[in-house]
This record gives sequence, C-alpha cells and structure tokens, in this order.
Amino acid sequence: MSSDHNQRQMDFILEQQAKFEVAIAKLEDNLARTAEQSRENTANIAKLGEIILSVANYNEIKTKKSQLRTGKSPLTTDRSPLTKNRLPQTNEGSPL
Repeated sequence: MSSDHNQRQMDFILEQQAKFEVAIAKLEDNLARTAEQSRENTANIAKLGEIILSVANYNEIKTKKSQLRTGKSPLTTDRSPLTKNRLPQTNEGSPL
C-alpha cells in the first residue's frame, strides 16, 4: 500500500472517530436532560396525587356535613379506596 493510501485511511478513521465522539456527547447530554425531566415528572405526579387525595377528602367532608344539615344519615361505610391513605392490597392481603 502506498503512503498516500495509508494517510487517507488514517484521515478517514480520525474523521469517523471525531463524528462518533460528537454523537456520544449529544447522547450523554440528551440522557442527562431526560433524567432531569423524569425527576421533575415524578415530583409532579406525587404532587398531583396529594392534590387528588386532598380534593377527595374535602368532598367527603362536605358530603357528610351536607347530610348532617339535611337530616340524612352520613354514610357509615368505609372511605372510598381513593381516599384511603394506604397501599393497595393484593389477593393475599399484603401490600403490592
């Protein structure tokens, strides 16, 4: 092989390596941004869950107060699964 051919091959390899390194850097940047978005989404979902429970509890209290004012008996059954502040149960009775 000629020296010129070897140089072209070396230039090609270096160019491909440089492109690869740029692509890896972009992937790492995207991965970091995705991880941050995932953390933010998780926090937002937790906040939303708290708000839903708060609204459900508020509605339950308002319903009971309304029933007391109108002379109707408040519900004596357990609170709905939505407002229970515990883990769902599996068939065996243990938390999921």
